[in-house]
Amino acid sequence: MGFWNRLTCQRKRIQKQNEKNFAQSQERDNKAKDSLIQAQLSQRRLFNERMQVLKEPIQEQHKSLKKDVKHYEQMKAIDLCKMRNEVMEKSQRPRRRKRASRDQERPPSGLDLER
Repeated sequence: MGFWNRLTCQRKRIQKQNEKNFAQSQERDNKAKDSLIQAQLSQRRLFNERMQVLKEPIQEQHKSLKKDVKHYEQMKAIDLCKMRNEVMEKSQRPRRRKRASRDQERPPSGLDLER
């Protein structure tokens, strides 16, 4: 604002006009900002709803897989116990059989103690 504006008393009028323009631009900018925020929120809401629809089957499948893994691990543990017991039984049985079969397969020693 120059010296000439002060002399002609246009300074106050121009200053008021500038303040008015500033307030209008601030209001316009705030409205634009609010409308952008609302648009983004509505888009985000739609996006979240779509994502939830897509996530639900995946979450169900994940739960099912976890359940299957747990069931498989339980079966594996039971099978290991059964296998361990079978191995123990088999390892004990052949020893007894082998000893008995050795006694039957021995050739006579030449001494006949029964006579």
